[in-house]
Amino acid sequence: MIRAVVLMLLLAGCSALPLPGAERRASEALLSRGDELSASGRYAEAAGAYRQVVETNGVPELRARALFELGRLANEPGNPDRDAAAASAYFDRLRREHPTSNWAPYARAWRETLEELSRTRSETARIEQEVAWLRQQVRELSATNRELTAAGRELTRLRLRLAEAEREAASLREDLDRLKALELELDRLRRPRR
Repeated sequence: MIRAVVLMLLLAGCSALPLPGAERRASEALLSRGDELSASGRYAEAAGAYRQVVETNGVPELRARALFELGRLANEPGNPDRDAAAASAYFDRLRREHPTSNWAPYARAWRETLEELSRTRSETARIEQEVAWLRQQVRELSATNRELTAAGRELTRLRLRLAEAEREAASLREDLDRLKALELELDRLRRPRR
């Protein structure tokens, strides 16, 4: 009789523990649900389904996949809560907690891609600032160039006017020289002859 009671207690205690197959099926169902929600753009609900898989102490490979999906989802372009830092954290956690998982190499590749994307964004921002500065320099130099072009035209006009004035001055000197010669001739003619 004691054996029967102990056996009943053991069986009752065992029924409260989840069966390994049932736990796997529940995690797989949550992963499928998360996939469906993600595909339909319901990112917050999908993340909730994936988190439930991660929070259970179930099958490590399914937990690893859920962490991967959380990372992918956190970086999904259509996700209004898109967060590259959170995605990186999920991928790092996957690699730390499940280094031998089939999902670890994918997490590493995504993490490296996110790092490269971050570097590219930083470099793009730096180049955009440089382009803005160069555009400002071009505007300023264009204005200076217009001023110099106008000054160059004015200089050319003044040079032409100077050349014209020099020709007029040369002509007036010739006229002056002729007048002096005429005046000398008139002076010579006015003098009494001796």
